[in-house]
Amino acid sequence: MTEADRFREVLKTIGYQPSDVALFADATHVDSRAFGPLEHLGDCIVDLAIGIAAHRSGESAQYANDLTSNESLDEVFRSELRGRVRARSGDVVEALIGAVHLDGGFDDAARVALRLCGDGMKWTRLGHEYTETLLPPDMDVCPTWLGATAVEALVADAAVQRLGLRNTSQRQLHETRLSVASNDALAAAAVALGVMPAESPIGIAESARALRRAVGATLLACGWRRTAALLMPALPRIV
Repeated sequence: MTEADRFREVLKTIGYQPSDVALFADATHVDSRAFGPLEHLGDCIVDLAIGIAAHRSGESAQYANDLTSNESLDEVFRSELRGRVRARSGDVVEALIGAVHLDGGFDDAARVALRLCGDGMKWTRLGHEYTETLLPPDMDVCPTWLGATAVEALVADAAVQRLGLRNTSQRQLHETRLSVASNDALAAAAVALGVMPAESPIGIAESARALRRAVGATLLACGWRRTAALLMPALPRIV
């Protein structure tokens, strides 16, 4: 089997036809400069996609975590991709999902994530409501763990978009995400976005949790682009 044949088999396995073929070549070659950033982004995207599907199905955070563990991703790699890519672990699963997200958007990436890792769950596209402010931080609509996963994915995507796949590293993206999505930054954003009052007595950590829930609720109802457009201007600028 030629490398071109193996590449076509990879695309058939994930069930996606890309617009940017070079992006997917990067995602299947660990020596590519873009592989690490794609893996970092894909890690956040698969966590969010599986988390949303689990929440919709009434499953727990632990259930979602088990499906996206390194052991589970390595099993997906062994059963679906080994011998077809220049990789030896489930990292390539994350890189491919990151590539789908950049190529086609979150809903496409989520569909592929569930196809590969979802234990039979099917993806239902996010809502497309319109709102000028984040939705209320209702725990029943979006638990804190899912909201936290949503914020991490949105910030990871913004970091990749701002810094560029080939102008950054996995480590730099990780450090940027930790800084931009810190409790202090999120608590300040919660006030700026009207999720919490300026003189709230509950403290930084709880204000940050409230923003995470509001972001998650907005993502479920309004989709990726609208949520990103509301959240990212209120967070520290990515440099």
